[in-house]
Amino acid sequence: MYKVVCKIVLALSTILPARSEPTDDHGMLAETAEWAIGRGNISLLEALLQAGLQIDEPLEDALEYGCLHFAALYNKPRVVDFLLDNGADASVRATSGDRPIDLAIQYAHRSVCTLLTQPEKEVSRVAGVPKSALEEIARLPKYDGIVFASLNGQDAPADLVKWLQQAWKDVRPGSHAEMSDSEADGETGQIRDQQSLEPGAKYSLNISETDTGFEWRVIFLQAPLAGFRQEGRLREEYGYWIRSDVTGGDF
Repeated sequence: MYKVVCKIVLALSTILPARSEPTDDHGMLAETAEWAIGRGNISLLEALLQAGLQIDEPLEDALEYGCLHFAALYNKPRVVDFLLDNGADASVRATSGDRPIDLAIQYAHRSVCTLLTQPEKEVSRVAGVPKSALEEIARLPKYDGIVFASLNGQDAPADLVKWLQQAWKDVRPGSHAEMSDSEADGETGQIRDQQSLEPGAKYSLNISETDTGFEWRVIFLQAPLAGFRQEGRLREEYGYWIRSDVTGGDF
């Protein structure tokens, strides 16, 4: 079956122009792309890209791994090199939050790690923490309401508030929040603004620097007993900030 598909794809590649926007063709070609990556078949992968495969789009619904994720997972350095040369984004994330480098490090695929290495960049900081490290720690959940933010037990500083506003429109200092004790309309224990009484959520970051990177804890509360908590360590490898020893989850 795959031999037939390969022949069809190779034939299509000679008559279809290369595409830059996602199309229905991507979904039809995705399964063959994973097969090609797993076997290191660069010629077929090149034909798939020409036929409409989108290089950074997910190939598999559950994990949403893209081409570069699978190349890292299957330990295919030549495929990784080919994908990078064709514009693949090494920072693209799956639904789990994993980037290709995370999979390569997890499974000790050192040649792939070397290929994915990012060059040194100028360090931009938010609240004294490298922005790239903060991005890896925070992983902000989707939320449309007010967020009361704090850092290390204090109100989030202005630059952190501004950074959080990229994901959440209305970010306020953590000290502006209170817990409702009213039983009216089932609002017992609701997180709300002290002045306006508007409901919201609390977002607490704790970050401390260590000899090897950072230790961190994130708590996001939409109600006293509804939210998530995670904590772990962060170290820098191959030009990326890498999580380790992560514990916690939804509660």
